[in-house]
Amino acid sequence: MSFKNHHVIITGGSSGIGKAVARLLVHEGAHLTIIARNTARLATAKAELEAARLSSDQKIHSISADVSDEDQAYNALDEAVETIGPPDILICNAGFAEPGRFIEQPASMVRYTMEQNFFSAVYITRRAAEYMAKRGSGHIVLTSSGAALIGVYGYSAYTPSKIALRGFAECLRAELKPLGIAVSIIYPADTQTPQLDYENQTKPEETRRCVHDPLLGVGPVWKTEDVARVIVRGIKKKKFSIPIGWQLKLMVYGGSMLVPFVSWWYDRIIRKVQRERTKRQLKEEEQAKGASSDR
Repeated sequence: MSFKNHHVIITGGSSGIGKAVARLLVHEGAHLTIIARNTARLATAKAELEAARLSSDQKIHSISADVSDEDQAYNALDEAVETIGPPDILICNAGFAEPGRFIEQPASMVRYTMEQNFFSAVYITRRAAEYMAKRGSGHIVLTSSGAALIGVYGYSAYTPSKIALRGFAECLRAELKPLGIAVSIIYPADTQTPQLDYENQTKPEETRRCVHDPLLGVGPVWKTEDVARVIVRGIKKKKFSIPIGWQLKLMVYGGSMLVPFVSWWYDRIIRKVQRERTKRQLKEEEQAKGASSDR
């Protein structure tokens, strides 16, 4: 498959994985529309992509919009079509995560995360699919997560939104295939992005240790360029599932058979972290008592 002269729309395209994918595609001759909320990042990304074009004929367009809002998502997609033309490929990469313990976070965090990760993809996909169905061709790519494959401590708001995307992709694959539209779903491991930096500010130690466990974690943190290369290869081959790294590939294709063992292993890690925390707290209390008696 060639991307030359194809119109690719990328949400969350101003930074992180979305921007890295856009850089690869512009080198392959694609026309690009990148959509994101941050206008400063959008301007920077657009300038970088224009500088990387193979030809001055390649069109690069940027749109500032919050695609978790249905009207903004529809308007952004329509603007992209009016500016460049109907989409050949839509890559839904906009997303959000703020890890934390369920009983410590407001319940509204679950709703907000669902809006940012799931409904943002639903709205933009709904409009793009209409254009693609009229032409009888297209490719929709949804970005899920390794967290969609097994529930992880600290991701009670994030995981449901990514599991929803997985189910959405499976239904779309069946419904849109007869219309000539391919569907792919990406399962990235932790990737060095501004979003990961934000996550790490609130990520419980239990979450960190499970995700980066040497045996059953998702592996090391990936570079955005390496993740983008795997994604672009998967899109070229029109793969349905695009897991990043052998650990997630094992979970995708090993399926539910592996879940009980992984859950058992994660429970061991969580108990260990919590024992260590209790010991630290007891030691700190003893030291505080000692310091108080010395006065």
